[in-house]
This record gives sequence, C-alpha cells and structure tokens, in this order.
Amino acid sequence: MHRFNVVEHMSIFLTRFYGYVLKHPKTKRGSWGHWYYRERYVKVLGEIMKYGGTLSHLLDVGCGGGLYAHYLHQGKPSCFYIGCDASKTEINNAYKDQNTNYILCDAHALPLRSGSLEIVLCSEVLEHLSSPYQALTSICNVSRRTIIVTFPDEPLRRIIGIKHTEHISTIDLNKVVTELKSNGYKVLKISVVRRFSVPCGILEFLRIPVNRATKLFVRLLDSAVDRFVPIIFIPYQVVLVVATRINIKRLYASLDKI
Repeated sequence: MHRFNVVEHMSIFLTRFYGYVLKHPKTKRGSWGHWYYRERYVKVLGEIMKYGGTLSHLLDVGCGGGLYAHYLHQGKPSCFYIGCDASKTEINNAYKDQNTNYILCDAHALPLRSGSLEIVLCSEVLEHLSSPYQALTSICNVSRRTIIVTFPDEPLRRIIGIKHTEHISTIDLNKVVTELKSNGYKVLKISVVRRFSVPCGILEFLRIPVNRATKLFVRLLDSAVDRFVPIIFIPYQVVLVVATRINIKRLYASLDKI
C-alpha cells in the first residue's frame, strides 16, 4: 500500500508554485531583477577591467542580449567583444556596435580555435545546460589566458527539493574547480558575489515597489541571512570563479630545478 509522503508532496507543491511564480507575466525581470543582479555585473566587469588596455578579445559564452558588451563599451575599452548563444532570437536582438560580433552555436562545442581568446566569460549559463562540465571543457580549450565563471548555488532548494524551472543542472563548485585544474588552469579566486534571502521573482510577483526603503529592508534582510543563517539554509547565492591557464613551459622549467 502506497503511503502518503508529506515531504515529497510538499516538495512537489513548492516546486510547482515556484515555477508558477517564475513563469507568471508579473515576474518578468524588472527593476528588482536588475537591482539584485547588478553586483554580479559589477564584480565580473571588475575582473575583466583588471586587464585594462592589454585585453584585445573577449568571448561571452551564453551572452543572451549582449548585456556585458553594452557595459564594457560604456567604459570605452579597446577589446573586441564576441558573444555566442544558442538562441537566434537573443543574438538577433543583442546589443551591437563596431566592436561586437555574435555567433549562433552550442556552448558544449564552441566552433573556435584552441587558445584563440584571451578571456572567456561564462556568467549564469552552466546551470541551463544539459552537460555543464562538457561546456566548461570547451571553454577551457578556446581560452588561452583567463576564464571567469559565475553560477548559482541554492543550498536550501536542494534540501527541500524545489527546482528552478530554468536550471536543468546543479553546479557543484568542487567539480568546477576539478574540471578547470584537469584542463590546465589554476584557480585564482573563488568568492560569493551575493547571497539572497528572497528571490527577486517573488518580489516582482508581489508587486513590491522598488524604492529606497524597500531596497534598504531587503539589504538588511540579506545581511542578516548572510551573517546568522547557516549556509545550508541560504536560498540563493552567486559564486564567482576566476582561473588562469598555467604556463606549461614555465612549469616544466621549475620542475627541472627540483
């Protein structure tokens, strides 16, 4: 006889409710979404801008509408931006100027020469892919210098079984690091860009206005969660990983001296 499993049915209910909220017209990324994710944009752009005038080409894997191209060219850098995405609609509507180019392709098998790009960016993309670590290997192959990756970590959702409707893969930080190292990269930085106490989609759905008072309240709530709540109960956080390719010749030379 089949027993009623309360935890299982609650998980199904919460997953369906969360999916309903995310897909509802009221939840289209608006002011809360842009405010929530601006810290990720700022941190990623900060990593890119460290290279200053020495950067000539940048590849943005899963570029969407070319948001990073727009931000980069506002800062007037000299680099040429190449965006790639599997969505023809996104590429057709992407931000464009004389220093941009777009490629319609699959991130699992990038159609670019090995070591052809100085910096490869992959921000909030891996979780949307069926084989994320295969895509990461492809990214490692085309980069000759630096890889910048961001992805969500959702401890609380994993525990209670809620699945994000658009996140088909759960990204494990240890696997990301292992994949980078196995492809000849050294991890320079691992940091949490920001932890979220309330998903921005919920705020949009409830039509909570974005103003100084509500932003301050959410900030205080996020700070309290970050400080006092154990990591396993964090609803959502963004992880940033920066890695650089190891100079094989220099490595061999150092080994010869041992």
